[in-house]
Amino acid sequence: MVKKRINMFLVVISFLMILIAFVVALNPSSFKRVDTGLNETIFEVGFEDIFIETVHSGIINIQVSYPKGTSKLHPLIVFSHGSYLTNTDYYALTNKWVEHGYVVIAPMHLDSGETDVVDRLRKKVGSDWMSAARVLDMQEILNQVDRISDSLEMFEGRIKVDRAVAAGHSFGALSSQVIAGASLETQGNSIYPIPETLKDDRIVAVVAISPPGMVPQYLSEKTWQSLVIPQLVVTGTRDVFEYIWTDYREHFVSYNSAQPGDNYLLVLDGMDHYLGNLIGRLNREEAPQVQSLRDIVEQSLLFMDAHLATESSETSMMQLNNFEAFLQRSSVLIYERR
Repeated sequence: MVKKRINMFLVVISFLMILIAFVVALNPSSFKRVDTGLNETIFEVGFEDIFIETVHSGIINIQVSYPKGTSKLHPLIVFSHGSYLTNTDYYALTNKWVEHGYVVIAPMHLDSGETDVVDRLRKKVGSDWMSAARVLDMQEILNQVDRISDSLEMFEGRIKVDRAVAAGHSFGALSSQVIAGASLETQGNSIYPIPETLKDDRIVAVVAISPPGMVPQYLSEKTWQSLVIPQLVVTGTRDVFEYIWTDYREHFVSYNSAQPGDNYLLVLDGMDHYLGNLIGRLNREEAPQVQSLRDIVEQSLLFMDAHLATESSETSMMQLNNFEAFLQRSSVLIYERR
């Protein structure tokens, strides 16, 4: 009887996720294109919206953005959106990665959509499960890459999965750090069993945009002490919240707590949590922060190229570690490595 109720619950969740996916797909503001001034575009962007079946969350929606007109092997970025947001809120950023040869696959997590709906769901399944399910979504994409690639109508290339990047924004940045080796301090409230570890060795680098700071009984310095792979943490001087993290430097905790090595911090002057209205919340009445987007795109491409053993890795690593040159930009407040 318990198993039957759980299966029925997954059916209901799958239906809700499909409904949300159709609604956001009809929102033309999701496809915002921004001229960052980076003119080295190599590929035209292709896009497909598909569904995959998972064991942990039933059927989930994924957005696949890929380079068109190529039969090459392309590196993979699995991208995790922020809480209460969707996987269609980030094209201004992710399209720039695709234009430079990356495939970006972004799942629609359980906590996407309206606040009251998500909060009711969180009470039903437990906050522990909501957090774990995000990472399991990302793992499922890695497991099904070949099937996903074969289902794409216009993609003629191949996707490299054994050395992939986990990237995310806000709570999605945390999900990306967890699949890369960070840990969650669970509260024991999940209705489903959670794996002992959520780390996936196919992830070899992390791009964490506006990752969360510490949260009592949930996130502490210990959360990130087990993170050892290369990481780029990005935040800005206006990246604050009135009731949670009131100082932008609170976003430094994952950078300061992760193991030293290829651990980078980029702080942009004037950048807020949503780059004005470029990512996450596209309908904000704020000016788009195009320079911040440009800095993030440029530095993240260098970071990813340097750590994925691409043809340009050596050159990218030299440019990535040219701290003096990047710090000369008026938009860059801090750029360092530990």
